[in-house]
Amino acid sequence: MVVTLGEDGAVWTDRDTGQAGYVPARKTNVADTTGAGDAFFSACVCALLEGRPLEEACLAGAAMAAGVISSRENACLPCHGFITDRLYL
Repeated sequence: MVVTLGEDGAVWTDRDTGQAGYVPARKTNVADTTGAGDAFFSACVCALLEGRPLEEACLAGAAMAAGVISSRENACLPCHGFITDRLYL
């Protein structure tokens, strides 16, 4: 389970492993917060589909959300290899 907390980051818990944690929001210049939640969960799901642990998935989500809210277009630049190359860490 993942619960986003806006500018306060996100908390997560994994029922299968019994682990839980917190991922802080990334510091960024905010242009528009529209789409931040969608971006977070899209990156999170992509990481999970690659077999990443939930904590890494949330880190990916935080990075993608930061990229989206720093853009007035409510999107980020293409991010080929974003998850695979672990650029979010």
